[in-house]
Amino acid sequence: AIHKMEGEEIDGTSAAVKANQDLELDLPHLQRALCDLSLEVEKAQARVLSTVEARHAEFLAAADQVSGLRSSILGLRSDLQMATMLLAQETSAKEVVPQQIKEASSRHALLKDELAALDASTQVIRVVIDV
Repeated sequence: AIHKMEGEEIDGTSAAVKANQDLELDLPHLQRALCDLSLEVEKAQARVLSTVEARHAEFLAAADQVSGLRSSILGLRSDLQMATMLLAQETSAKEVVPQQIKEASSRHALLKDELAALDASTQVIRVVIDV
């Protein structure tokens, strides 16, 4: 078979030989390219590994903080329950205190009236004794 390349006629065997020579000439270039690609792959793998290790370290640090945060949350929850309990006691005490004040005031008024009555009786008795 005769092929036409760039204005020349070459038969099939010559084309195969030329292609083989081109491959042989390109083989060192291809080997270098393969070596370069292998280095790039190794660098990329190293970067990925480095990134994974860094993320892993961050994850471990965050996991360590979680237990501390959980204990802080438990402490805050306990404090909140205590404050709620104290506030409830204060609120009930605030409701009780006004009632106690009202009762004491009523009792005071009764005692004051009794004292006034006793004072009046005492004066009557003094007048009777003096007469």
